[in-house]
Amino acid sequence: MYVILFLGDFFCDARCINMVDTIIDAGKDIVIIDAGNGDKLYRNKKIYHISLSASGVYKYLKFYQESKKLLKILS
Repeated sequence: MYVILFLGDFFCDARCINMVDTIIDAGKDIVIIDAGNGDKLYRNKKIYHISLSASGVYKYLKFYQESKKLLKILS
């Protein structure tokens, strides 16, 4: 299983979209985690959104902690 973690909106970054397209086209399973609040699906793959209200270094720590919890649940 591949994981894309993006501290921003997944749909606003062409590099993330291109990486996910490549992985999906190769027939691999992927988990997408971002800090956006857009669509919940991309090419039939679920996107997990982490809501960030903190700022500064706390934003990074919260994203890390929430991503870690989510990946434990998914694995």
